[in-house]
Amino acid sequence: MTSVYKNTPFGIAGYQHVHQPDAKFNPAAPVYKSDLVLSGEAAQKLKAEVDAGSQEAFDAYFAEGGKGEGATPGERKKWSIFHPYEEKEDAEG
Repeated sequence: MTSVYKNTPFGIAGYQHVHQPDAKFNPAAPVYKSDLVLSGEAAQKLKAEVDAGSQEAFDAYFAEGGKGEGATPGERKKWSIFHPYEEKEDAEG
């Protein structure tokens, strides 16, 4: 699977991990991290793009030629789609 880089809408930078790359889970290719806080229409649009990409990757995993190709229907039910974001609501909803 190849990485896809996209420009995101402007937002507020949250947790910053930019002084040293994080090598905890992948020492061969450590990464820098930063949270992005968005709201309104920009957040909903980016969420829709991320959801579509997550669904596509999930389907490709279980498709013919994918790593999960031989999984039984019971095993597939144990898996769920990972969404790499967190939704928060303010007092106004």
